[in-house]
Amino acid sequence: MLKHTLRLIGILFVLVGMSFAVFAQNNTELTYGEPVTGQIDNQTYEQIYTFEGNAGDTIIITMTATDDAPERLDSYLVLRDQDGIDLSFDDDSAMNLNSRIGPFTLPEDGTYTIVATRFQQANGGSTGGYMLEITEANFDALVADSTQSGTLSAQNPLAYYTFTSEEDAIYELTTVFASGNGSIGVEVRSPSGQYITSTGADDFSRSNFALVNATAGEQMTVMVTHYVNEMAGADPAAAEIGYEITFNRVNSEALTLDAQGNIGITGELDSDTQNAYFTFEANVGETINITLANDPQTAIAVDIYGPEGYNQFHGDTAYQNNTNGTVLIPEMVVRTEGTYILAVNRTNLPPESRSLDPVNFALDLTVASINTLEAGVMIEDTLQPAMQFYQNTYTYDGQAGETITITLDSTQSSEAVGFSMEYAPQAQSMEYQGFNMNFHASEASTVTMTVTLPLDATYLIYVNASGYSPQTETITYTLLIESDN
Repeated sequence: MLKHTLRLIGILFVLVGMSFAVFAQNNTELTYGEPVTGQIDNQTYEQIYTFEGNAGDTIIITMTATDDAPERLDSYLVLRDQDGIDLSFDDDSAMNLNSRIGPFTLPEDGTYTIVATRFQQANGGSTGGYMLEITEANFDALVADSTQSGTLSAQNPLAYYTFTSEEDAIYELTTVFASGNGSIGVEVRSPSGQYITSTGADDFSRSNFALVNATAGEQMTVMVTHYVNEMAGADPAAAEIGYEITFNRVNSEALTLDAQGNIGITGELDSDTQNAYFTFEANVGETINITLANDPQTAIAVDIYGPEGYNQFHGDTAYQNNTNGTVLIPEMVVRTEGTYILAVNRTNLPPESRSLDPVNFALDLTVASINTLEAGVMIEDTLQPAMQFYQNTYTYDGQAGETITITLDSTQSSEAVGFSMEYAPQAQSMEYQGFNMNFHASEASTVTMTVTLPLDATYLIYVNASGYSPQTETITYTLLIESDN
């Protein structure tokens, strides 16, 4: 909302409400609550800023394009500490290609650096003006099993909360769209600003929830955003969106698998227990398989949530994954070590339309190891036409800087195969967020690729049928990894 422009002593000030935005120069010092504006082009693809912060300050950094679409900046933000080490970064969290870091809690007193740039930085193509602002977040504390309500508008576009669990526990973070014309989004982050989970609701599906696997004493931050539905005639300047959020603690049963990694699970869903939760441990290089062991009268669904709280797989008796209809979760590959959550509920959605008649369920859970590849040792394996994902999975324990050559030979068969390889993170790091390579052959052949590994890590290698037509016969192949170590 730019209303007046004043040029004083060669410095451009833009009046926005009650705050001033200063046109950015490189290495500009920022102050909390005082926005600046700048320009990104192909000659200057980044601008550098510094600010003084104190340990415990919880900040939000927002970079918003100021030009009209479609010719507008696709912004990107980086936050660095006094030693130049990246602490956090963001691409599109502020929506519409705008960036937001935070809420982020500063670890120590000192001078911090913000890099305001564009997506893909030097190799990016977007240009345009932007506004950058750093603010201290003000939080209200949420209490378990207690509903917090609020209203968002153009004048109050965001709401921030903290939530601290008194014990290790699982919570349903329930979001209710209470009033207005549009939608709301709720995002949960760790104290360091790392994304945990999110959910949302709108004027059609008025309630939704996400699971949060909370650690005792860890304070999480919760951000509520809103979107106004202009297509329905709502005025963004005047519209108000009402919401309710609640952290509901749920009961869960810890599962103990037998020596072969198996366990049978039984339970009942009724009007009081509409979701049943179970927890179990799994490691990188294992697979999770869940099959139905009975014929429930009401269709049920199962969801697997990873240690970070993400929903990683959904299975549903109404949409079976194989011909006999018993497989709900077929060989889901474990990419992160930790505690997994199994949620069981009725299929029918939305909740108000569910049948609440009691339904008994019986499931078989298996957590199994997958083959580990060793450098210099060739293996022979097959891909069967009836396999769930038409792929085999292997692990390889690699070292940073190690150069490996992968040779995949399918010439014994008439159908083509391909492979992909990814880094399986134990924890996300600022130095390296991911790694992926893949190759798909168009016909049966010998494929060779060489790559230098970025980290000491467990890598997942997938071999799959890569033809354009469905696999019709058993494919036999050999796989060999050679290392320079």
